[in-house]
Amino acid sequence: MEIRLLITTEELMEALGCGRRRAVSFGERAGAKVRIGHALRWNVEKLRKLIEEESE
Repeated sequence: MEIRLLITTEELMEALGCGRRRAVSFGERAGAKVRIGHALRWNVEKLRKLIEEESE
């Protein structure tokens, strides 16, 4: 069983089916940006929450 709490920008782009600029914009709007040192990751739960809110 794989539990992923954070994803990379490339994984975010793939999950949303869009380019880097739109994926980053969506992630920032969701408040999902997480910095770990120099690494940038995205909080999956916050992304899901925004998707659910916008799809209603």
